[in-house]
Amino acid sequence: MSESVRVTPESLLPLACKILGRLEPDQSRWMTWLETPELHSPSQADAVVEAAARLKQAAASHEKVIVAGDYDADGILGTAILTGALRRQGIETGFYIPDRIREGYGLQEKTVRLAHEKGYSLLVTVDNGVRAEEALACAADLGMDVIVTDHHQFETPPQAAWFVHPALMEPEFSTLCGAAVACELLRYAGWATDYELLLAGLASVGDQMAVTGQTRALIFQALEQLKTDCDPHIRLLAQGIPENETDLSFQVIPKINALGRLSDLANANNAVRFFLTDDFRQISSLAQGICQINDRRREMSGRMVQEAQSRVRPGSTVIFLEDPTWHEGIIGLAAGSLCETTGRPVILAARGQSGLKCSMRSPEGVDCMDLLKGFDRFVTLGGHSRAAGFSLDLKDRDDFEAYLKTVTVPHAQKADPLDVKAADLTIPAIRQLDALRPFGTGFELPELRIQDPAVAFVRDLSAGRHRRYVMENGLEAMRFNQPDSEKALSPDQIRWLTGKPSVNVWMQTARPQLILSAVGTSQE
Repeated sequence: MSESVRVTPESLLPLACKILGRLEPDQSRWMTWLETPELHSPSQADAVVEAAARLKQAAASHEKVIVAGDYDADGILGTAILTGALRRQGIETGFYIPDRIREGYGLQEKTVRLAHEKGYSLLVTVDNGVRAEEALACAADLGMDVIVTDHHQFETPPQAAWFVHPALMEPEFSTLCGAAVACELLRYAGWATDYELLLAGLASVGDQMAVTGQTRALIFQALEQLKTDCDPHIRLLAQGIPENETDLSFQVIPKINALGRLSDLANANNAVRFFLTDDFRQISSLAQGICQINDRRREMSGRMVQEAQSRVRPGSTVIFLEDPTWHEGIIGLAAGSLCETTGRPVILAARGQSGLKCSMRSPEGVDCMDLLKGFDRFVTLGGHSRAAGFSLDLKDRDDFEAYLKTVTVPHAQKADPLDVKAADLTIPAIRQLDALRPFGTGFELPELRIQDPAVAFVRDLSAGRHRRYVMENGLEAMRFNQPDSEKALSPDQIRWLTGKPSVNVWMQTARPQLILSAVGTSQE
């Protein structure tokens, strides 16, 4: 077997065969997904070549460079990637992540003017810039050069001398996140290290990019790197060694995002400092603070989701809810949770004295930006197909709600669960799924359904908050945060169990299990 192939199609167990068959019906293409994802050669696109040359000019001329990032994980990691690499080249490099609440999204005129006053001659954006018309015009007036690196949708290119975007690069780079775009500049310049590639892979998971081309390779290589030499920054945030992209998505990414979300309680620039320092005492201290902020974020978002769920009205094609007590940094999380449970587009808004700060999430097959394009009175608007953020004046609130009632929402295409047998879920079968990883957007691990699961008994945990279902063959299925409607179910009422497979290791003993998302009964 070639070293580039992780497993051959012939050696796949039934579980992996069923899953790969669902994700890639064309068996002649199976080898594409089973091969080890290798990084492509650095992009040779004119945009990359010219922007990299400008960075090298800055190094040769001893210029001061300011990196302007975004406050989510992609922007924070991209800022750390670029700042760390430029500093290694001897370039005096500063960075700035805006305050989500006080300043809002994107590059602001105030930031540009302050950077100019401090002697910065070159400004580089990361994960933002395509919509920063006023700030870019200000930079031009002040005589500052600007490199815009971004991956968000744009209609016309920004007014910057250098613009680097996946749309201007080769097809294999079409799904890059903002941090990965910045990293590609460094790869062409010959300045990228394994650490920058690791952070780019982490950011790709955080921004939920389609796992094809270079993005797939970045995520895979990051996970391989963590297996052999786990970076202390990620290890402390994960409180262990992440095994796959799911671990990164749930254990690391939310903690990075928390600082940007709760900018009234924390400073997202500290997250950049966290990833830039190699002093373990500082890493440990900053990691502790980041985890504490995330605990607060989790508490607040859980409360908001409950409040929003109680106010959802049946029949509305787009859920639109607002509240003056909702934290604008958390509404996106709550909207995502509500979207997942309802299968409908969700817009949640934090209402202030002068306007609404809104966050939108949509299910698979429904494009946020397409739904919003028919309304033209947004104060600010940005986003992509599955997520958008925007603000509205209070005077336009009612017209916007009326507009939402007129839009045609495509039917969300949620894939049916994949039917399997309990006997298929063995430890070797579940672990073989690693040969298909990374899973993610465009190549998502499907939910599995066991029909008539023959549940032997159930056991409630944490005072009934969670439940473990144990089947007659010994397979366990865990239902975390079970709804009240399931708490009185007996084993003979269970008609099907739906969830995703995993291997649970406890006290050095490994057991196959299903992490449940739904429980079906004989009454349904």
